[in-house]
Amino acid sequence: MNKVILIGHVGKDPVASTGNTQGAHFTLATSERWRVKNSDEYKERTTWHNIQVWGPFSAFVMKRVYKGAKLAIEGKISVTEYNDKIYHNVIADKIEVLSPKREDPRAVGEGEDQRFGAPPDDDPPPAGTQRQNPHDNLDDDDIPF
Repeated sequence: MNKVILIGHVGKDPVASTGNTQGAHFTLATSERWRVKNSDEYKERTTWHNIQVWGPFSAFVMKRVYKGAKLAIEGKISVTEYNDKIYHNVIADKIEVLSPKREDPRAVGEGEDQRFGAPPDDDPPPAGTQRQNPHDNLDDDDIPF
């Protein structure tokens, strides 16, 4: 079984994918915190995840997902190669926005659902589709918390 569930904050506004397939991508930061053994000190680690959505699902993401929003995501892990590096991506098939609505012209209308789930797409994006790596040009000002 290939399934992942993440809860975290969006690093940057989603970017629509270029090419023949309708899609979008963004980064999601998850954090874990633990107490150092035999100490009162706590440590925290943030992990960045590349999130991809495909098909009509991407329209929901472009309207409702924004930098800093807290999301719950279900999906599957996909491995891709980009510029001679290997990346582990999450192909989302369900997203629930946990943050309040933002006053933004992209936001969905009042009374619309804050969740969207698309059936998993068994067909990966077409070969040769170029995607921008969401980790390119990421600096400390882009971290939403």
